[in-house]
Amino acid sequence: MPSSDFIQSMNEKEHPVILVEGIRALPEADRPMVVACGVWLAKTFPQAVFRTGNADGTDAAFAEGIAQVEPTRLQYVLPYAGHKKKNIAPGAFFCAMSEMSEAVEEQAVQAAISASPGCTAMMNNRRRIPSLAAKARYLMRDTVKVLGSPDQGLAPADAGLFFVNAVEPMKGGTGHTMRVCGLFGITVVSQSQWRHWLE
Repeated sequence: MPSSDFIQSMNEKEHPVILVEGIRALPEADRPMVVACGVWLAKTFPQAVFRTGNADGTDAAFAEGIAQVEPTRLQYVLPYAGHKKKNIAPGAFFCAMSEMSEAVEEQAVQAAISASPGCTAMMNNRRRIPSLAAKARYLMRDTVKVLGSPDQGLAPADAGLFFVNAVEPMKGGTGHTMRVCGLFGITVVSQSQWRHWLE
């Protein structure tokens, strides 16, 4: 997708919500590019908010770039309260899965199962087996980042920029989030495309 198409589609929205995230194992050589993309996004879309899961690696690099421009436009959706709290940019909005209503959690569970059927047993048994609860919370967090939450005033996402594993792009939580985006018709852009926007 050319940057002009993406810019036009986001500028058509009053307050676009753009997901910024990706793999935890971000190669150090690529980190400056991800930070630069965060800066570019925040400057290009002054009306947008940027949503992240506050994971190490890509999430942190994107957030660093956005925070250099305007940290108050960052939204962090956390798997549990206090998750990597020291990494949250001052003035940014944050909320945790533990603060979500039963209705939001149930919607997240159903969407997660639709996007990643392999997680069905984990989701259905998360309340009975404590070891599954923590893992389920991370996937629900990834799902709520896309769907939003009326409880917290979080609008659904309009697009997502991702830094993916080049060999297995649909692997792990990043792949899950991208599948949820696909399920709801939300634009997904990986680094193979957005890196050219910075040139």
